[in-house]
Amino acid sequence: MSRSEHEMLLGSGGGLPVPLLGALGNRSVVVQHNDGVIATGDNVTIMTRAAVRPPEEVTAPPGTNNLPRSGKLLVGRAQETSELEAFLRDGSPGSCLVIHGLGGAGKSSLVLHHIRQRTRSIPPQTPLVWWITADSKERIDADLADLAGRLEPVLLKTPETMSEATAWAHSWLQSHDDWILVFDNAEDPALLDPLIGSLSRGRHLITSRRSTGWHHAASTLALGMLKDDEAVTLLTEIAPHVRQKEPDRPDTAAQELVVELGCLPLAVEQVAAYLAETGSLPSAYLALLRTDPGRAVRTAPHDFDSTRTIDRVWQLTMESVAARSLMAAHAMRVLAWYAPDRIPRHVLSELSRNDPLAIDAALGVLAAYSMIRVTPQYVSVHRIVQTVTRTAVARDPQRTHELIVDAATTALTALQATLPDDDYEAAQWADWRPYLPHVAALIHNRVISEERPEESAAVLHGAGLAVAALTQGKEAIRYLKTALHLRQHHRGHTHLLTLRTHQALAFAYQYCGDPQDALPHHRHAVEISSQVLGDDHPDTLQARAGLLAMEGKECAYDMPPELVASSEQLLRDVEDTLGARSWLTAVVRANAGVIRLGVALPLGAEDPDPDDVKAALQHLERAVSSFRDLAGPGYLYTLFTEANLGLAMILDARFTEGLAVIKRAVDALSEDFGEDDPDVAFARLYQALAHIGLEEGKSALELLDRCIHTALRTFEHDPRMYGLILTLHATAMVMAQEHERARPALEEAMRTMSDCLPVDNPDLLQLRVIAALNDWLSGSLLEAVRQLKKVYLDAERALGPDHVTAVTARKVLRFCAPWFTAKVWLRRRSQRRDS
Repeated sequence: MSRSEHEMLLGSGGGLPVPLLGALGNRSVVVQHNDGVIATGDNVTIMTRAAVRPPEEVTAPPGTNNLPRSGKLLVGRAQETSELEAFLRDGSPGSCLVIHGLGGAGKSSLVLHHIRQRTRSIPPQTPLVWWITADSKERIDADLADLAGRLEPVLLKTPETMSEATAWAHSWLQSHDDWILVFDNAEDPALLDPLIGSLSRGRHLITSRRSTGWHHAASTLALGMLKDDEAVTLLTEIAPHVRQKEPDRPDTAAQELVVELGCLPLAVEQVAAYLAETGSLPSAYLALLRTDPGRAVRTAPHDFDSTRTIDRVWQLTMESVAARSLMAAHAMRVLAWYAPDRIPRHVLSELSRNDPLAIDAALGVLAAYSMIRVTPQYVSVHRIVQTVTRTAVARDPQRTHELIVDAATTALTALQATLPDDDYEAAQWADWRPYLPHVAALIHNRVISEERPEESAAVLHGAGLAVAALTQGKEAIRYLKTALHLRQHHRGHTHLLTLRTHQALAFAYQYCGDPQDALPHHRHAVEISSQVLGDDHPDTLQARAGLLAMEGKECAYDMPPELVASSEQLLRDVEDTLGARSWLTAVVRANAGVIRLGVALPLGAEDPDPDDVKAALQHLERAVSSFRDLAGPGYLYTLFTEANLGLAMILDARFTEGLAVIKRAVDALSEDFGEDDPDVAFARLYQALAHIGLEEGKSALELLDRCIHTALRTFEHDPRMYGLILTLHATAMVMAQEHERARPALEEAMRTMSDCLPVDNPDLLQLRVIAALNDWLSGSLLEAVRQLKKVYLDAERALGPDHVTAVTARKVLRFCAPWFTAKVWLRRRSQRRDS
């Protein structure tokens, strides 16, 4: 506008000066004063404040909602469903329920399923349900503004009107009743506190990975994993071809897969969708998950929401965790290498020795995000979370290769630093039980390896000994062979630690494998220890004790008397070096007592040698006392030595006292290991023997019926011991007067013993006496007398007339023959009278 045009507009006369107004640009206007609406431009939307109705005057149409698309199956969740329905039905105005759990547990799906049912009912059970993404204040405000726009369309959301629309929605909620707000994926309780506190006329549902921070304002409902069968149902509902394509083992293959996935609903859903799209089988995916877990957890079908894969959900959660605590993120990476359940909490104290509270705080953060479950003693982690955490991803700052390797090393060193003592004298092997699953996990995950030889060998050495002592599992041999290889390679063949592992491997072979393999290792350990350390070194004495025990076990059937001299000499040497109250002294003394028992009553002997029985009693009584002082009355060595003491009492004809000692020891062993444990079953044989000595056949038979199968399975490769156990069982049947049942048992024992013993063996001859006696007691008098005559003549010829077997056969024959003769005479007399 030119100056002349301004003058024309304002006039050129005198008068008061008028302020000069100017408009610049196309479609601009000049206004001196205005009481109405001025609009300019090609497309104009005019919003007047008079057009917005007050919130209290606006009524929501029935069933108003913005619920997301629901295409997910809901499987299981009976208990959680009941609690959620009770809240939706009975919750008072202003009440709030937080459903929390691990990312992917199905929190949103559970809420969406039940909320949608309410909106679909006729009429809808709730006038308005509004779904709010609650991971940030901006998203909350935006969704509330959308609510305002839905109820009052003139409040269409724009950047300029957002705050006004949000305030309008807030006012509407304050002035109406019976609505439900769903705050999905809430991250920070502090963001919701103002809303929940000021909106008290409806109900609030919150889903969150956070398990803490809600107690002051809401009730909580923890959502765990599906049950195995529920997870299988979810898998086969999405991928029904699994049932048809693996007809031989559909349930087995599917169940193995869902267990490997930890029954996490999101993981099962993702894998099932992939199987459905590709037509793959659970066994194929399971193989991929075990060989290439990183690729497996990122594998999803093309139409699967990429923001909801297992890998992505984990990444988002770890970003939140790391933002709060880098220590928590490191602890999560370390925990990923252990077994998923019952990780001893104090193992993690090694991550921050100078600040133990830092570890507690880190665990608190992980628990708050449902990444772990914590108790005062243990930590547990979901197995699929561990799988994802162990997988290095270059683009993820929380899973770089360097961080993953560092966490694996830390997991090994932290476990090694907190393992119980593996020294023979101080070790309490039961203390190792909580750690053994985690050692196995480190081996499975290849953390224990050549790359970390010192720590790996130390962990394997102790774990191998613990497994050998506790379970006699074959893995003890595998652990110790690997430890021996590592120490020989990195320490040398004559290093003290190498020698100790050699000796430990010998014990593992002795208790968990073929005893024949143990002898070379025992002899090698004794030879090298003597050369390098000297004859009186504790490690040499330990090696000598192991060799002597192995030789005694090998000679169980015919204990050579020279072993007595060796055991007594070793006991003197150990006492001179370590003292009378040392652990090794107690072990050697117990061993000497067992050797004395073997010499006192070798199989087939006439009578126990009273001097050997007395010496065995003295050794075993002192060993029991030492074990009680050193380890307690319930310790494994204490109980087994008590059982051997009870056997010595039986040989000393103290049947009642011996039975009480054996029963107390075996009952305690049974509580720890169960009746199916081979050592418990074998000790029950001692107990049955005591009952037989007391002529309590029924009690003996009841015990043997309980343990016979385990005992026979233990000695299935030792036909002589197998036959002796069968003989003991059959003898109890005879004494219990179950003669018909005893006959086939005696025949089986006879066949077994005849296959491995010569015909004149005392044990076999004694068995024939028992069989003949059973014939007599069952009424087969003629057959009994015939067999007794034959076995008596065979025993007298092979063993001499004074051998216990010949004497027994002669006594039984003298008892039976007159009865048989009298019965024959009476029968013939009766026949003559009748004729």
